Amino acid sequence: MFLVGLMSSFSWLRNLVCGVFLVGSTFAQILPPPADEMIDFALMGGAFFTTRAEVEKDLYTKALQAMFKLGGERRQSLVVENFFDEKALYEQFKQRKVFMAGVSQQFFAMYREDLDLVPLVAPIVEGKKRQRFVIFTRVKHEQVKTLSDLQDKVLATPMYMNRWFYNLSRTDEMPRLVQLERMPESKSVIMATLYGQADAGMLWESFLDNFLQLKPHLVDQIQVLGESHSWIQPPIVCRRAVVSKKRRERIKKLFLSANEITEIHTYLGLLEITGFHEVSGDDIIRSWK
Repeated sequence: MFLVGLMSSFSWLRNLVCGVFLVGSTFAQILPPPADEMIDFALMGGAFFTTRAEVEKDLYTKALQAMFKLGGERRQSLVVENFFDEKALYEQFKQRKVFMAGVSQQFFAMYREDLDLVPLVAPIVEGKKRQRFVIFTRVKHEQVKTLSDLQDKVLATPMYMNRWFYNLSRTDEMPRLVQLERMPESKSVIMATLYGQADAGMLWESFLDNFLQLKPHLVDQIQVLGESHSWIQPPIVCRRAVVSKKRRERIKKLFLSANEITEIHTYLGLLEITGFHEVSGDDIIRSWK
């Protein structure tokens, strides 16, 4: 069994050397040449997978640097930025100042046609290609015991959650009329819920699970009320007019093989990302159904 696995690894490595590195030698430049105000990778919403936006930015930067270097990229550094305002990210995309970005599903759906966005890949988180939001409250909240109790109450959400996204995620059990309070980081959603700034919170299931593993003393203080419809994980996208088809295909191959490289796997593992898979635009738009 070990020998078969070892032979498989050598076979993959041979293909990588003959494929990625050979392509890299004939077309080494993957990223655009350095330019003022050009962003190589934008992260929308600050933090999808970790407790802090800066932590996520740092891990993504290191993973991408290692991945592009493997593909033959000559540049030694990347420009990576967080965006907490979807309109600000839209403007940067519109002005062709963003090479590619990790965005929310609702950002892609809203601006797909206007920006002619093309999905490259979507992450696989802890082995899952899809994920749900969980809605939770503090155990001692006297007025909220079920999802229906949240009608007209304050629901803390990540920055990327807007009314449109909430309505698409909403199941029949989830209240239609809630006051969305958008927080700068996912951890803020939990803190606001626990300390009474919001009646309940709404986060990706994997994020809440991982947070509670790190803070086990909070497990008994949180009551999960229900789940949303499921979505494909937040996709990585680019503009068709900015990234050529040839570059898009090279970038996809790098992402799809990234988790098999130890150095990249280490950084991705800290984001709970266990791989990437190809997705179409329709996959993302319809993924809540």
